Amino acid sequence: MDSEIYWKNELNNEVVASDRNENIIIFGDKIGYIYCVNPCSKEYLWNFKLNEEISIIKIIDDKVFVGCKYGYLYVFDLKIGNIIGCFEGENTIIGIEKVGDLIYIGCRNRWIYALNYSLNKVFEKRFNKSLSGMGVVGNKLIVAEYFGKIYCLDGNKILWELHKKGITGINIKDNKIALVCSSEVYLIDSKGNTIEKVYKFKDKTNNYLKLEAYCGARGMYIVEKVFGKYSEAIYYYDYKGVLR
Repeated sequence: MDSEIYWKNELNNEVVASDRNENIIIFGDKIGYIYCVNPCSKEYLWNFKLNEEISIIKIIDDKVFVGCKYGYLYVFDLKIGNIIGCFEGENTIIGIEKVGDLIYIGCRNRWIYALNYSLNKVFEKRFNKSLSGMGVVGNKLIVAEYFGKIYCLDGNKILWELHKKGITGINIKDNKIALVCSSEVYLIDSKGNTIEKVYKFKDKTNNYLKLEAYCGARGMYIVEKVFGKYSEAIYYYDYKGVLR
């Protein structure tokens, strides 16, 4: 059966970030507008215009955390859309995660900040290379460097680290870590062990490749963008690396 569009609304600018919970979708466009929508009633509950370029949106509890290109973090009340806090980091915010009582903010230029709910800085940590992604496994923070390593942190302490050639990002769901490299995707467990090489790009040409991976219940969705061929494809592999 073909899918049907439930609702849509035309916007003037490109949507660059979004997040959702059971009842609400939050999304932001390229010029700083943030919208809160009830997908069931199709009602726009509130909107707000930031004078910033948005890089990431994250709903945590009853708050909306909005990270921006130049390092500012804004916190909104989820119900009414008022700004209730602000934190100034450094460089583009690429990750926002809650672990225990702390909110972790990852910036592109190697820094993460651990904040309390009042947005006071508890500690900060600098990595060796630019950051490409963050996520949570259990009660531990996972941080990925761009073309560097991935790390598992318990607070300010590094529990383990793993190097793979050409790391470009991570995706985490249900304690499964998809580690995306320049031409390969690996399944990593919560202790940093490589369980399986799920995907390898087989084109031997010099075409520029961008990969994305998203963990599902029984496998990974791999998005393959080959810019030299101007082609895109989506594959579904199980966690043994078998194409389904």
